Amino acid sequence: RDGRQGTAQVFHDDDDGAGRASWSTSCRNLEMLQATLQAEAALPAEVVVMLRKLAKKDSTTRLRGLSELLVLARDEARVADSLELLPHYVPAFFRLAADGARRVREQACVLLGALGKALDR
Repeated sequence: RDGRQGTAQVFHDDDDGAGRASWSTSCRNLEMLQATLQAEAALPAEVVVMLRKLAKKDSTTRLRGLSELLVLARDEARVADSLELLPHYVPAFFRLAADGARRVREQACVLLGALGKALDR
């Protein structure tokens, strides 16, 4: 590694067998980021803001995001938004379930249960 985050020196073989060095970034991380951004474009803007609160460092902000999403999940008129939210919430749930704050862990489980109940699963 060269000290820059996300880059590594990689050797490629040309057709003539001579190796050459090049710098490349992690394609997998870039593809995941692009997929996330495309998927977020399909969600309502307010839901994207709520999801982004879950990634903040402050546990108070994460709790606020969880409570807002819980209101959304319990609103019977917005079941379609809950259905669209579920694939985005699952990766966040794994981070939140291992959070250091007990209330965040608790509310993450409550929200997952509410999403399941809203979707009759």
